Amino acid sequence: MTISFREFPGVLKKPDEMAGPLSLSLAIGRISVRVEGLSGRMHEKASERYSANIVKEGQARHTVSLFKGAERYLEKPSDGFLKIEEEFRGDKFVMMSHDFAAAADADLREGCLLLSDPDDASSSSIALENYLLRIFSWLALRAGGFMLHSCGLENDGKAYIFFGSSGSGKSAVATMTPGLRILSDDMVLVFPENGRYMAASTPFWGALARLTRENIVLPVAGCYRIRKSTRTECVDANGPKALGMLLPCCPFLVGEKIRSDLLVPNLIGFIGKTRVCELYLPLEPEFWEMIKERPENDHD
Repeated sequence: MTISFREFPGVLKKPDEMAGPLSLSLAIGRISVRVEGLSGRMHEKASERYSANIVKEGQARHTVSLFKGAERYLEKPSDGFLKIEEEFRGDKFVMMSHDFAAAADADLREGCLLLSDPDDASSSSIALENYLLRIFSWLALRAGGFMLHSCGLENDGKAYIFFGSSGSGKSAVATMTPGLRILSDDMVLVFPENGRYMAASTPFWGALARLTRENIVLPVAGCYRIRKSTRTECVDANGPKALGMLLPCCPFLVGEKIRSDLLVPNLIGFIGKTRVCELYLPLEPEFWEMIKERPENDHD
């Protein structure tokens, strides 16, 4: 029987038995999450998928426990695409899809992930990835940062971030200058540290196969909104304009109040310390000469 997202009461109640006996801890930048209740096959897949982000067991900012859940949650749409519904219900964040449901406490100390078929390592891995995307985005907010839909590249020991909607050219930028380390071609985590902003590589990639198998943390040199064009030009964006460009590219955050109370102040802090530009380019590698013309400390 399919369960309505609005009427499902059991997602906030943990079953008695976990889906498996194993656990591992992951870190992106300085933010760590512990995953408990992994079956042997899921632990194997997660260890391979997140190999660069696995850290020694210790105190984690968030712990998620995996359990056997209901046989079916949301009805699968006819187009076959993954559907996820999410909201705050009381003091809990609740998420539900076709074959998984999840809840996390408002303080983000712990959460539970209910899997329709824990023995299906493929669907369970998709469920875990979607949960981690949201939890790391929330934890980044609490740390004064954010997760940005972007490509991050290392050049001369600094991170250059290129952001935009799907199809804007993030993956293309990542492949134009071979030899530079790629933090991700889809999601980069940004957070403040010692008066400046840092960019962390993530295991969340888009069009490219994952190339980086390191947990990289670098100071941010600049942040660029990609605009496809026949000309090559780099135009500084002022505060309000930069904010308007960045806001739509911070996904997985539910509720206007959360975005206005937490995300907006975090972005304003970032804009005050970091060069944010519109980068018009025909996707040719010569753009590096242009964006590195201006010293990074112009925003210090």
